[in-house]
Amino acid sequence: MKLPSRRLAAVLLLTTLAVSVQGETLVVENGGFEAGLVAPWGTGQRFNTSAAWWNSNNCDSSATIDATRSRSGSQSLHIINKSARAPNVFGTTQQPFSTTLGKRYRLSMWARANDLASHGAVSLIVNEDWSLRPVLLPQGTYGWTQFIGEFSSMTGTTQIRILSEDQGEVWLDDIQLEELSSPQITSDRHPVSPTEDEGDARFLVTNGGFEQGLSTPWGTGQHFHATTVWWNGSNCLASAEIDSEQTRSGKGAVHIVNRSRRAPNVYGTTQQAFPTRPGGKYRVTIWARASHLASPGGASVIVDEAWSLRPIQLPAGTYGWTKFQGDFTSTDGQTQVRLLSEDQGEVWIDDISVQPLEDFGVIEQSVVEQSRLRSLLHAVERFRSDMQRNPAEALRNHAEKPVREKFERIDRQVWLQSEPAFGWGYLLSTSVVSIVNEKGDRPLVAFYNPWCDVFLITAWQHQETGLRITDAELLIGDLVRTQGRAVGEPVPLWIREEQFKPVALGLATADSLLAFEQLFAESAGDAWRSRLSPLEDRQILEDLNYNGVAVLLGDGLNRFLAYHLSQDGEHRGWEQLRNETDSAMTLAVDGQIRQLLAIADQTLPASQKLLRQLPTKEFSTLHVVSTVTDEQASLIFLFSPTAPNRCFSLLFEGQPERQRLTRVDVVIFRGFYALRNASKQPAHAGGRLP
Repeated sequence: MKLPSRRLAAVLLLTTLAVSVQGETLVVENGGFEAGLVAPWGTGQRFNTSAAWWNSNNCDSSATIDATRSRSGSQSLHIINKSARAPNVFGTTQQPFSTTLGKRYRLSMWARANDLASHGAVSLIVNEDWSLRPVLLPQGTYGWTQFIGEFSSMTGTTQIRILSEDQGEVWLDDIQLEELSSPQITSDRHPVSPTEDEGDARFLVTNGGFEQGLSTPWGTGQHFHATTVWWNGSNCLASAEIDSEQTRSGKGAVHIVNRSRRAPNVYGTTQQAFPTRPGGKYRVTIWARASHLASPGGASVIVDEAWSLRPIQLPAGTYGWTKFQGDFTSTDGQTQVRLLSEDQGEVWIDDISVQPLEDFGVIEQSVVEQSRLRSLLHAVERFRSDMQRNPAEALRNHAEKPVREKFERIDRQVWLQSEPAFGWGYLLSTSVVSIVNEKGDRPLVAFYNPWCDVFLITAWQHQETGLRITDAELLIGDLVRTQGRAVGEPVPLWIREEQFKPVALGLATADSLLAFEQLFAESAGDAWRSRLSPLEDRQILEDLNYNGVAVLLGDGLNRFLAYHLSQDGEHRGWEQLRNETDSAMTLAVDGQIRQLLAIADQTLPASQKLLRQLPTKEFSTLHVVSTVTDEQASLIFLFSPTAPNRCFSLLFEGQPERQRLTRVDVVIFRGFYALRNASKQPAHAGGRLP
């Protein structure tokens, strides 16, 4: 499939198109509670008291300002409810404002929770009969997470009501409302951000939170010769699937149901293996909830091939999300995490991790390092999210003054006449992140956008007030891959490769990330610029690099907008492509993957298996982020910010206006990275890949 030629003049089409995609951000007065819990909070419907927080039917709840915990700014709203859920027992506050009848809006809020008793125990309501609840907080304990929901204004008189209806405590911050117009690329109803106690242990267990579904490497290793990820012994009546409603964090937990009584060799199981150091001491942690688990150890975690080391055995009974931990010593360096169900009942398991402990007087992962990494991961995700919402505010919250001034210069030179806020939103929401020196005082974080082939490199520093960005640069991919020696035509590497484009995209992403890590692995502090000579040559950096970046970003946005906005003189089959893509994604979201694969009958077997295992909720978060079209075929690429390690492509073939979906591919960036890393092939700027 050949790339249609693109000229620099095409970039100028973004002048008005980018602005038209933007929605209007409405003011939620005191949405960050910086002025305290004061009016207009506590005004409007059903507020006949002088207090801003109101309890009904003797509900034992309170709402106060917490100046010690905030997502941004200096404080947040802290709600404690000691009353169990019961009809008409609640605590609440709200503020009214005007909206446009029939308009669609997006409501967002950041929240953290401690032992929230039930799903929707705290919610945001937007209408007077309390039926529209676009944001419902999940049950359990979790760190700062953004929650987003959409609604249509039915009356023109709208409110934001905070409602607490069950036990637990939450902290709320940064409530915002946005008027939607054209399709948005930053919509994310089920965001995932690291929780406070995940640390860096998750690197030992892949997909321990089941955010990628019940998929490999689960179902690999010892005793797994079947084609399914979950395997039953001796006709055990056990099943395992992803539950997107009952989660401890993120968008999925594994839900295990066993209908067989305990008996010898009757069980259901899945597992994954990973290397450990012989003699090393480790701690395995899971979060679990249960319903009518018949006996102690009816579900357990096993870590050795003899199935004798069971550091976690769940108690019998019914209980909510609970954290379980167990320690073990690796005997031969071949360790596994096996989930085993041996008795009747159902359990939900989430956030599995394995963490090295102190061994032979050496702390393999120091408390300081873990704390730094947790803080960095939180800061990076907040920065990425904030830049999509409000770049100016994000830079004030995260960056030093010289960095803010640099971004202002970049805005003028790189985004041409398009809206910078839209451009940053696209660049960051569709990027893959790589970090070097992550446990040091001055880590370096790269946001690599494969669709545009552009790096945003940010230098961070741990300070008393938290992590701050002290330097940043926007670079074309060629400069990083060739270590500044050569710059090719301003066309993304995956586009100019003469390969099937999904494969080229995966390889180009892997090469770019590996080049960044190899180039800056030994850098620290302010010395990182010395590793790449163009970073210290203003003429090359600004004249050559920034102009190239402008072309690459403009071309990437054109590919995005070509799908989302119809234009005069567009490709003749665009309208059909949009309709066919919508139909395909509707099938996926509705759980009709088999029907979709029957249409896309050239999909590879491995892709078919993975697509059948993915949770349907992931498909609802996908957005079209790039396109490639010609007279014989078209490719539509979809990406989800909640699962940034992969993307999807839809291949349409045939004559213009009659192209049909023939193939679906899943591009797993981490898989291409592992392949390139294992082969030890050097990163390169272009040409045919070996």
